[in-house]
Order: sequence, then C-alpha cells, then structure tokens
Amino acid sequence: MYTVLFNYWRRASFFFVLALLLYIYLSLPDSVAFKHNETGRPIGFVDKQRFFYISAGVIIGLDFVFGLVKSQFGKIDFDKIIKHKEGYIKDALSGWINTLLAFINTYLVFALMGLQTINKEVSQNLDRDYTWFLIIGVVLFLFILFYIPLKLLLGKPTSN
Repeated sequence: MYTVLFNYWRRASFFFVLALLLYIYLSLPDSVAFKHNETGRPIGFVDKQRFFYISAGVIIGLDFVFGLVKSQFGKIDFDKIIKHKEGYIKDALSGWINTLLAFINTYLVFALMGLQTINKEVSQNLDRDYTWFLIIGVVLFLFILFYIPLKLLLGKPTSN
C-alpha cells in the first residue's frame, strides 16, 4: 500500500516540480539572486538560462539516479542477507527510494517558490528568514534516510 502511494507521489512530484520550474522560469528576472548578505541584500546572481538548465539537470539527474538505484535493489537477493518474509525487503526499499525522491522533489517545489518570491521584487532583497525551512528539511530528510534501513536492521524478522 505505502509503496504504491509513494510511487505515485514520486511521479506526481517529479512532473509538478518540472512544471513549476517552467512557470517560474517565465517570471524570473534576467539575473536571479540566489545569495544574500547578512542584511538581506543580494550578492550572488546567476543568469536566468543558467539557473533553468542547472535546476532541470539536477531534477532530472536525481530522478534518473534514484531510478537506477531502485532497479539495482530489485536485483539483489536480500533473503540471504536478512531473514524476512519473501519480497518484504524489496518492497520496503522500493518504497523508501520512492519516498526519498518524492520528499526531495516536494522540498524543491517549496525552494523554487521561495526563490520566485525573493526575485519577484525589483530589489530582490531577502526580507524573511528561511533558516527554519532549511532546518526542517534536513531533519525530515535524515528521518526518511535512516528510518527504513534501521527498521530492517534492528527490527524483528518476519516469518515466511
């Protein structure tokens, strides 16, 4: 059940983040502010086209790499490594990979929306503190990253 849910979330978030990137690309100024000093004034700029190509490359590259890892997990015989009922580990790892990528894509959606908000204004000043966004993202990512591997390694094996 969870594997199917996270698989759909991964696919939907992939297409949504690409569509949002295209939408944001149209509304960004020619120089995109991505780095700010302590007072919120922009100090780092990148041109709009370079930002688009780097962002699209990262999004598509992550999906491709995670897809390769997921397909390689499907080829490993986990029954020899950890005793669980047949197919349990492959399903758990497949759902885990889908969850990681879905979370990353969703996080990128919010990051792109924040970047668009900052660059909407003519001054491109950073008026809000987005540190909380980074902290929450890292905490959630670490939780997702370690939850399934620790559950499989430290949990009680299920019977066949």
